[in-house]
Amino acid sequence: MVPVSGQNDRQNLYVGTKATSTTPASLASAQAVFEVLIQNDPDNTTDVLVGNSTSQVIQIAPAQSLTIPTNNLATVYVKAISGTPTVNYLGRGQ
Repeated sequence: MVPVSGQNDRQNLYVGTKATSTTPASLASAQAVFEVLIQNDPDNTTDVLVGNSTSQVIQIAPAQSLTIPTNNLATVYVKAISGTPTVNYLGRGQ
């Protein structure tokens, strides 16, 4: 995760990638945010699922993205339908 500083905390962006597998895993380590944009990398050939630690039910196809209001990057979980696709994320700091 790479912080990109802005003029205040609300403008700080936390940018990263996550290699997924068919086992759910936290998107990133604990980081306070207001929201996170998650993108299934355009080069992927399989869908990914997004949710919390117990259930990942939102399915996104390659090149699709979604924004989730959350207070911590670590509370968002991702997993692959198959293989090891990469997801990209951009969290807006608190």
